[in-house]
Amino acid sequence: MEKEQAIQQIREACNEISTSLMQIHPALSGLNHEKTKDAIIKTSYELTKNVEGIKKHIAKLEQRDSQDTIT
Repeated sequence: MEKEQAIQQIREACNEISTSLMQIHPALSGLNHEKTKDAIIKTSYELTKNVEGIKKHIAKLEQRDSQDTIT
């Protein structure tokens, strides 16, 4: 697998995860249990931060690659 393909696959996976995480929040009201809802919100926030961290690393890699090409 080429680097560009790997980056694209990772980016697509991150987008899928983000989309899935957005579906959790509207469903929480059906749980009728505040402690569980709060725990899920906190956990999904952490997951979102981690997914954003992956995207940030990919962006940095792409930026380094583009700088290496320029110099």
